[in-house]
Amino acid sequence: MFNKKNFLIIVFLVSSVVVLHAQDEGEDSTSINHNHWENFKWEMGLFEKNKHKSPTISFDYGFSRIRLKDLKNQFVDPNLLELKLGYASEKTVYTLPNLIKQHFTYVYLNNTSTDLAKATTQNTDIKSSTWRFGFGFSNGYGYRIGSKGGFIFYYTYSLDWSRFHLLDSVINPVDRQRLDLFNDAFRFGTGFEGGARIKITPLLTIDAGYQKSIVFQRHLFWKWAGSSIIEVVAQGLLDGFIDNISDSSPAATPFIFFILKNGLAYGIYQLRFDKMNWPFNSEPPLTFRQYKLGVTLEF
Repeated sequence: MFNKKNFLIIVFLVSSVVVLHAQDEGEDSTSINHNHWENFKWEMGLFEKNKHKSPTISFDYGFSRIRLKDLKNQFVDPNLLELKLGYASEKTVYTLPNLIKQHFTYVYLNNTSTDLAKATTQNTDIKSSTWRFGFGFSNGYGYRIGSKGGFIFYYTYSLDWSRFHLLDSVINPVDRQRLDLFNDAFRFGTGFEGGARIKITPLLTIDAGYQKSIVFQRHLFWKWAGSSIIEVVAQGLLDGFIDNISDSSPAATPFIFFILKNGLAYGIYQLRFDKMNWPFNSEPPLTFRQYKLGVTLEF
């Protein structure tokens, strides 16, 4: 678990990015702002008459771990099935014809259940079934392979609503009381996902990803907003830093993007394991870690 030393390291890294970004803005502010505005227009589809977005369907299967801080009973690790429906777009970026950027916006439906896992359990293990739905916003950089293939690293941010349901389990009263805060009720949450996509053909892509998401006991809007602003600002500063690296070393962009974006998100969600609205005082959330393999069809 993260301690004060880890927190100071994250603050130092983010502060360093702020300083570097501020220096570069001073040297060539117009160019950087123009790049961000062009990216925003492309991702949102604004003012582009000939923009092409492909209808996209994605199917995922995977493994999950559920945790709640200081719970005495252990969760049975469930499996998951997930369906995503949305629109994907892709373009060549910078000066290298084989360097591409991909954007995928979608809605999803996910079932994470111990019934899918068929695992051997003890009477005191916590069995559950969780239905989740929400919105995902995914960006990635990668390399075009041949005329039709590609390899892409991505980062995704999601807004989620979950309905956690306890299956028949022998749970001690204290744990049961805590789990009842989530049980059989829709709860708001957020998450991130990082991974890689191998584009076999323009139609078919194979995906592999790691997702971490949290479910709130209750939605404290102002604390959630404050925590989210910290995350959005930090990720936005990283975007500017990555753009600056791309100007001088375009070929390194996919690796830098993947490591920095997902590394920062992972650190923030580790801190939220203790406080769902970190750094503000708040209760621990229900945490899901999921490992996925999937197939994406882009029409």
